[in-house]
Amino acid sequence: KYLEHSREKTLSTANILSSLSSSIEYSARIENAERQAEPRTEAISEQLSKQLFFRHGLNISATRVSDYYKCPFSYFCKYGLRLTSPQAVGITPQITGNIAHLCLERVMSVPDEKSGRRVYNKDFPRLTDEDLLEIIDVCTDSYISEELGGDYGKSLTFKLAVERLKQSVLHMAINFREEMKGSLFIPAAFEYDLSGKNGVKSVMSFSVDGEKVNLRGMIDRADLYRADGVAWLRIIDYKTGNQTFDESEVYNGLDLQMLIYLLAATSAMSGLAESGEQILPAGIMYSHIRFVSPTLDEETVAALEEKGAFALEEKLQLERAKEYKPDGMMLGEEIYEGLNRTNGGVYTIFRFNKDLTPVKNSTQPVTQNKLLAMEKFALGKVEQMARRLKHGDIDSDPIQFKNGRLPCSYCDFRGVCRNPDPRDPRTVSPDDKDRLNAELEKIMTNAE
Repeated sequence: KYLEHSREKTLSTANILSSLSSSIEYSARIENAERQAEPRTEAISEQLSKQLFFRHGLNISATRVSDYYKCPFSYFCKYGLRLTSPQAVGITPQITGNIAHLCLERVMSVPDEKSGRRVYNKDFPRLTDEDLLEIIDVCTDSYISEELGGDYGKSLTFKLAVERLKQSVLHMAINFREEMKGSLFIPAAFEYDLSGKNGVKSVMSFSVDGEKVNLRGMIDRADLYRADGVAWLRIIDYKTGNQTFDESEVYNGLDLQMLIYLLAATSAMSGLAESGEQILPAGIMYSHIRFVSPTLDEETVAALEEKGAFALEEKLQLERAKEYKPDGMMLGEEIYEGLNRTNGGVYTIFRFNKDLTPVKNSTQPVTQNKLLAMEKFALGKVEQMARRLKHGDIDSDPIQFKNGRLPCSYCDFRGVCRNPDPRDPRTVSPDDKDRLNAELEKIMTNAE
């Protein structure tokens, strides 16, 4: 019990330590515990690292890269030792994400008669709310039946959570439908597998210190905007949590997923280019799926009701869209014409004036050079991670996020960790954005 509270600087803890240290039975145990708790770098041999991680090359997704930079020791436990903890059956964040991804793919796409893959449904912008809900009902109920054992043993709380999730996905689908009515960015791929055909071959492989690294993963959606012989590619990630795109996290290796996937997809999707067309990266976008319940004051509701039920629902939909507003990083003038810039750009990462010009004090576009430099920086972090892992670096060295939270607070492996809740952890600092931009300047200068 003392060891659980040994870090606490209290009189009670000090008295217990004094008592145990004077005991013949416990003094040696206390000394051993203190030796074991002394800070030191955790590492495994290169031979063991090869057996655990590089047996057939290092096969990683961008998510795993972020996991490593959050804490190398946690990564070692999860992907090296493959330790797992029991998962309760319920509407967990993972289940929520799985259902949302499945439903959004199905409402926006149809099976292609020739290839069998799902392609954009050109009638999607004309589907009614009832049409969308019907598809979502079928997808959700099918998933629960096949993956969660159906209704058997499920509580009323579970069933209410499912209905709430259906409504969240419905409103997100409506949001996408309204965007597509005025967008020239057209979905070209859904749940695009970067592992290559049947997951056998990675579409992006390279060598780090003689070891092959294979990047794998799944892109939620890829859209193309075709103009003047160029197909501008943007990739979209559906987020059911609170994560937003943060350049200071990119600097620390924590938010690389979309940049890596954009780099891989630009070359992997070359087959989607039309004759004489070039596919170029346009940017990345996070779309947030969450339950939104907009509120309007009584006066506004009364005024809208006089105009009819449609006017009220249209206003509510717009208020939801403001809550759903995506974030990310994208080019500017090259792709503005392809965006749905209505309602102040509520469907884009930017804000637009009534004359459709961008608002100056809002999210600003990036240049093509900076976007390419960001991709190169992200790839460099992958190479750095592979190099550290090859040399056995699995140190219990968690990083503290800007909100002050440590991954230790929800880590499944803290019980076997030498350094849970460190006193002086690595931190994500607001200054890291400036450090990132300095690195990007170096990359762009070297590319000239």
